[in-house]
Amino acid sequence: RTLQRGLEAVEQSPFSILLTIADKFDGILKFNSMDMTVDMLEREPIDRPELDLRVSKNLKSFDITYDTSEMYTRLYCYGATDNNGNELDITSVHPEGKPYVENFDYYRKLGYEENFINSHKELFVSTNIWKEDTFVNAQDLYDEGLKQVAKVAQPTVEVKIQALDTKAMGLNGDITKLELGSCIKIKDEDLGTDILCNVTKRTIDYDNPHILTCDVTSSITYHDTLSKLFTNVTNASNIVTSGGNL
Repeated sequence: RTLQRGLEAVEQSPFSILLTIADKFDGILKFNSMDMTVDMLEREPIDRPELDLRVSKNLKSFDITYDTSEMYTRLYCYGATDNNGNELDITSVHPEGKPYVENFDYYRKLGYEENFINSHKELFVSTNIWKEDTFVNAQDLYDEGLKQVAKVAQPTVEVKIQALDTKAMGLNGDITKLELGSCIKIKDEDLGTDILCNVTKRTIDYDNPHILTCDVTSSITYHDTLSKLFTNVTNASNIVTSGGNL
C-alpha cells in the first residue's frame, strides 16, 4: 500500500530532512558512498523475525540494557486541527469512547494477570500524548495509535552481540540473512520475556560466517541521531555536500 505523510521543511539541512522522512515512514536509511545516493529500506516485518536469540546473565557474549524512561502504556491520540480549531481525537471510533489507547503486553509477559492489572491500573499506567497532525481521519488515527502504543509500552532494549558462535548455540535462524533492519527476537530467559528488535549494525567475517557480531535495538530514533550530529559538527549540511562521507 502507499503511505502518505505531510512534511514541512524550513531551513533544514538535506541530512535532517532525510532523517525526518525516515522517521515519518518508519524506514531505515542506507547511505551509498560509491554513487552518492541514499536508499530508504523498509524494516523487516516484525511478525517474521530472521533469528530467535536467547539471552541470559550466564551468556558473556552479550551486553544488554533496558531503558524504561520512555516507556508509556497509555497514549492520548490527537491528529490534525480543522478550520474551526477543533483537534481530531479518537473518542468517536474507540470501542469504549475513550480518547486514549492502552497496552500492557509487557507486564503480561512478566506474569501479571489481566484481572490484577485492571484492578490496579495505577501501578501500570504511564501516560503520554501522541500527536500527528498528518492524520485527518479518526479511524486511521486510532489504528495508528494502537501501533504507536505497542511500540512505547515496553522498555527500549539495546543489545551488543560480539563474536557469538551460533553453531555452538544451535540458534534458530540463518544469520547469513541478517542485514541492516532485519528483525531479531530477543528472548530474555532471566525475565521470561521476548522483545522484537532491529539490526542497526552488522559485521560479517566471511571466513567464519557462523560468527555473529551485531548491534540491535527495539527503538530506532532519528531525532536522537540528529541531536548527536549537531553536538559534534558545526553545519550538518557539510556532511552530505563535502564528499558524502558520514
